Formats: sequence, structure tokens, C-alpha cells
Amino acid sequence: MSGKIAQIERFKAALFVLILHRTFLRTLHAQHLMPRREDPIRAYSLHPILVAPPHESVDLLALSFLLSSKEGELLNKLGVGEAQYRSVVASVEQRNQLHLAFQARLQAAAATGTSEGTLDDIRGIAGTMLCRQLEDLTGELYRTTEHAIGFNRDVYVAAVSSFKRMFPKSSMFGVEDLPLSKSDAA
Repeated sequence: MSGKIAQIERFKAALFVLILHRTFLRTLHAQHLMPRREDPIRAYSLHPILVAPPHESVDLLALSFLLSSKEGELLNKLGVGEAQYRSVVASVEQRNQLHLAFQARLQAAAATGTSEGTLDDIRGIAGTMLCRQLEDLTGELYRTTEHAIGFNRDVYVAAVSSFKRMFPKSSMFGVEDLPLSKSDAA
């Protein structure tokens, strides 16, 4: 495979990974986070999230050819986007573990006949530290997910533009679900 063809394929692979990440982030947001967004006890009512995130990652070293072009800043943006995606995935995993510990404490209390009536009762059973961690991490998950979705979109738009400038004669796969302007984004 010639050098230019290899660059095109590596670039398209990065675009595909961005699409995979965006699909996961949007699914997480729409199906799990948004339905409980305004719930005052969302930290407790949002159960562990069992959507498996894609493990594919943007191969930044394979895109190092961008450094010798006018598109070098895109490599940094791709790296930041990858880091934000990984942060969301790590937050989901950590929050899942905290929520499972929370559920275990409630179940243990129920087995001894302790009631979990009010939010204060629940906090008392689960413990102040666990509740604070669960509340803080849930809030952080909402913030980081929303930010990662927007940043992923911005990086995708920048990457498509760079691809078209660098490889104007190469065909571009299109994804209708990813608007290329912020005003079209949901």
C-alpha cells in the first residue's frame, strides 16, 4: 500500500473510532442520563449502566503524519477527545461500583429489618462517605458526558474538514447522524 493510501486508511479509521465513541456517548446520554436528569435523587435512582463501551481507540501514532502537515493541531484535538471519552468510560465504571456497594448496604440493612423510607434514612444506611461519593460522581458523569459529546462532534467536524483538505480526491464515507455544524446538532 502506498504511503498516501495508508494515510487515507489510517485517517478513515480515526474517523470511524470517533463515530463509535459518539454513538456510545449519545446512547449513554439519551437512554440513561437524560431520563433522570431532573430527578433530585438521581445519584441513587440511576442504577448501574450496563452499556458496553467500544474499546477501539484513535491510533495517534498512526496519524503522526499530520504533524508534518498544516493539520498538526488536529492530532492534539484527537488526543484530547480520546482522553475525554476514556474519562467518561472510567466514570461509568467507577460509578457502577459505587452504586453496587450502595445497593449491597441497602440489602444488608433490609435483611436486618431496617427500613429505607426517606432519603435521610437511605443516606444513614449507606453511610455519608459512600453517599457523597455517589452524588459527586453522578454529577460529574453528567457534566463529562455532555462535554465529551460536544467535543467529539467538534473534533469530528475538524477531522472531516482536514481530511477533505488533505485528500480532496479521496471518497469520504458519510454519516448522516453526525451533523457538521453545531446548529444542526442535537
